[in-house]
Amino acid sequence: MAGPSADDGWQPSEDDTARVDAQLERWRQGDVGRPGINVHVGNVAVPLVVEDRDALEEDHEGGEVRAILSDVEAVAIVSQTCDVVRSCAQRPFVKVSPVVTLTGELLANASAGRVPRYAALPGLGADVFADLDRCTTITKSTLAGMNHERGCPDDKSIADFGEAVGRHHERYAFPDFVERALGPLSSQMAKRARKNSPEGRCVDSLVEVRAVATPEWDSDEPITIDGDLSEAPWSRATAHARLARLHQDQVITGYHAAVDPRALGLDIVALILLNVDQHAWRLARDQLLQVNGLEYLAFTSGDFDMVALVRAPDIPHLRDVVLVEIQAITEVRNTETIFVLDELGRPLGSG
Repeated sequence: MAGPSADDGWQPSEDDTARVDAQLERWRQGDVGRPGINVHVGNVAVPLVVEDRDALEEDHEGGEVRAILSDVEAVAIVSQTCDVVRSCAQRPFVKVSPVVTLTGELLANASAGRVPRYAALPGLGADVFADLDRCTTITKSTLAGMNHERGCPDDKSIADFGEAVGRHHERYAFPDFVERALGPLSSQMAKRARKNSPEGRCVDSLVEVRAVATPEWDSDEPITIDGDLSEAPWSRATAHARLARLHQDQVITGYHAAVDPRALGLDIVALILLNVDQHAWRLARDQLLQVNGLEYLAFTSGDFDMVALVRAPDIPHLRDVVLVEIQAITEVRNTETIFVLDELGRPLGSG
């Protein structure tokens, strides 16, 4: 479904979408809007939260199951930043969660990452979190009408918030006996966490603990649990945030497969130095880019105007490239061919 009302072909006005898109350009995951709003579907005949009870007291005539609207002080954006800033003509909705303040033991456990329901918002205070269990979908125009605050003021807190959201949605439901079996290990690790000791530093450096059952979790046979402790200098979410920043700054402009040319039968490699008519270099460039086997073309200073790297399966094919294809380009004045005897390379950033 491309837009908000694709069934009858209706679309919002271009002026409205442009205005909302402009207002949301600076919003990102983990940001906070005030005042907030929260909606859930509740059964007022069997109230489980105070909002259900209040809804029944306010309206006894409504049905048992109803949408219940709650005013909250603020909401935090749960949707990924790429979805937030994408035009509302294609993505009109965002997901938000109420902002809550925690205290006592719940605050300590949430701050330590032991309560997946809560994602920290350090830009608002050490005790402020997003309640991920109470996620609501709102339109982007609703979000645009809220006052904007930074819930996560730096890259690390943004990455931590994204990791918390991912953890909340991706947790695996282990059988109860696994919790009983691994509970003592979890308790020992929790006791040692954030302590200035070899054990504490080891626990703090863990990104995740993976458990795999052999033959499988629901087997009637005895199973073996193999553990994998993944250690890294930063979290997976931090790594994703750094990668996203490299894309944003256009340090990384794309990806490609590393192919062995010889495995494709291209055993001959040559550098072809070219001089071209100065007034027609653009035309020469465009035609040279169509030459069979051309992998690389560069403009150079010195005795030659351009250098091309060409690959061919054998000498006869290379001969045709140089003497037939390239010489047929009238803007090319003369060439010099250099055979490559061996190739070495090191990707940028490989250290």
